[in-house]
Amino acid sequence: MNQTQFIWHKGKIVKFDKACVHVLTPTSQFGANVFEGLRCYWSDVLNNLFIFRLDDHIQRLKKSIKLIGFESKFTDKDFSQSVIDVVKANKFKEDIAVRQTVYLDGFGSWMSNKDVEMFVSPIAKGRNISNEKFEYGIKCMVSSWERISDKNLSPRIKLGANYMNSRLGHIEAVDNGFDTAIFLNSSGTVSETPGANIFIFKNGNLITPPLKASILDGITRKTVIQLADKEQNISV
Repeated sequence: MNQTQFIWHKGKIVKFDKACVHVLTPTSQFGANVFEGLRCYWSDVLNNLFIFRLDDHIQRLKKSIKLIGFESKFTDKDFSQSVIDVVKANKFKEDIAVRQTVYLDGFGSWMSNKDVEMFVSPIAKGRNISNEKFEYGIKCMVSSWERISDKNLSPRIKLGANYMNSRLGHIEAVDNGFDTAIFLNSSGTVSETPGANIFIFKNGNLITPPLKASILDGITRKTVIQLADKEQNISV
C-alpha cells in the first residue's frame, strides 16, 4: 500500500509534512470544519482511477459550508480540480480515500466565519472488510447515547465536531465487546451507526430510516436506493 506523498493545501500541491495549520486556529480549537470523504476505485482493466460521485460530494460540501456559515471563496471548479490534481500528483494505482476539508484558519473565535481554507488529502485504503464479516456480519449494540438532531448539531452537516457524537457511541460499543453501535434518535427510532446509514432487507423490501430520522443524507445511501429501485425492482 502506497503512502501519501502530497496534499493539496491552500491552493497548492505541497509535500505531506508541509501541510500544517496552527494549533490556535478555530478548526483546531473548536472543530470548525466541514468535510467530504470520497472514495476512488482503481481499475486494472482500464488502468485508471475512478472517483465515486464527485459532483454529488461537491454539492453536499457546499450545503455544509452554507449551513455552518462560512464565507467560502471556493468554486465548484476549485473543489473538483483540487481533488483531481492531488490524486494525480500522488500517482496512486489502488483504491484510495480522499478527505476534502474546508476549515477556519487564522486566529479567530468559535464565531468566526472568515479565513476559510481547504486541504485535500488522498490516502491508500483498500476494500478491507474481511470475508468473515461478510459471512457472519458484525455485532452491534443500541447505544445509550442519542443521535444528534437538526435541533442541536444537524447530522445533515458533515461537521468535524459532529463526529464526537459518533466517537462516544462507537467507544461505548467497543468497550462492551461489540464492533460498533446503532443510534436511536430523540423519537426513539433507529437513526444510523457512527459512520454509516442503515438498511434492512425484509419480506422482499429494502427499508432505511428517512432523512428526518437524524441521519446524514448519505451519497452511498442514495446510490443503494437508486440501484434497488431502478435496476433491481426492489421496493424501498
